[in-house]
Amino acid sequence: MNFYFFSIVFGLLYPAYSSYIVVKNKDVRGYVHWMMYWIVYAFYSASENFTDTFIGSWFPFYHEIKIAFTLWLMSPATSGAGTIYRRFLHPKLLKYEPEIDACIVNIKNQTSNFVFQWAARVFGVVANTCTETFWNTALRAGGAQFLNQLRRTQSLDDLDAADGDMTANMFAGLWSPPRVRSRAYLRNDASTSETDMVQSNNQQLYERER
Repeated sequence: MNFYFFSIVFGLLYPAYSSYIVVKNKDVRGYVHWMMYWIVYAFYSASENFTDTFIGSWFPFYHEIKIAFTLWLMSPATSGAGTIYRRFLHPKLLKYEPEIDACIVNIKNQTSNFVFQWAARVFGVVANTCTETFWNTALRAGGAQFLNQLRRTQSLDDLDAADGDMTANMFAGLWSPPRVRSRAYLRNDASTSETDMVQSNNQQLYERER
């Protein structure tokens, strides 16, 4: 409990207030000091969870060492944060900066794709739910009237279809093309006409002779 209090006061609150004073007064030297402190403290906080789990339970004077280390980091007199940053963090960050930037971009892209896919799925589920709810409510409220309207509409459609068929048949009969007669039929028809004419002439000659 005492370590938690010291960590909050000397690790966060006092450096935060000192950073505010530096920004307000536009102190470049103090600004550089506290920027290096916050970078070092971020890595220290990230590794603290690991050390607390695997070392804090058995290492002697573990919490007391952490308090002393925090004071050493934030004190402008010792400039512990500046020492760690210049000797260790800055060279490593400068060396692996391209890989870190590529990893950050990849994480951003994957996160964006995941968010868009998740949003599309949620929108689809909400739209389907709203549609089903609307139709269920409509059918419950006026189901019988809705079905009667459907039947009436279907009956009218059937009548319209029958009327259309009759009209089509009527026009088909009016505008049906003339039947094309074959040549054999035309020859037979011509022969029949000639035979009728011969018989008619013979009948007239017979009547004259009489």
